[in-house]
Amino acid sequence: MAAAKTLLRPIISTVLIGATVLGLINVYGDNRDVVKQAEYVACGAEHCSANMTRMERNPISQSFTFQAQQKGRRSSAVDVTCQRTAWLLGDYVCRVETTP
Repeated sequence: MAAAKTLLRPIISTVLIGATVLGLINVYGDNRDVVKQAEYVACGAEHCSANMTRMERNPISQSFTFQAQQKGRRSSAVDVTCQRTAWLLGDYVCRVETTP
């Protein structure tokens, strides 16, 4: 029983430290690629300009609000959420949030 505790404590500590480091990277790391992907999703067209008005980052996801304007149309606010494919790992996948 004592041997199991001796082995289990370092494993749990390593997992928790690893999750903390991954969370910090998700919040404070370079997110230029995620912003570009979110802007592309917000526009939905090639001839569109999008200005970011809000950005929120947490260890699990990133949320953005863009003021998107396509040629000949009125500008509109678009909310985009980007999440990793796995909980703290993997590529980001962005989608437009719809209002209920």
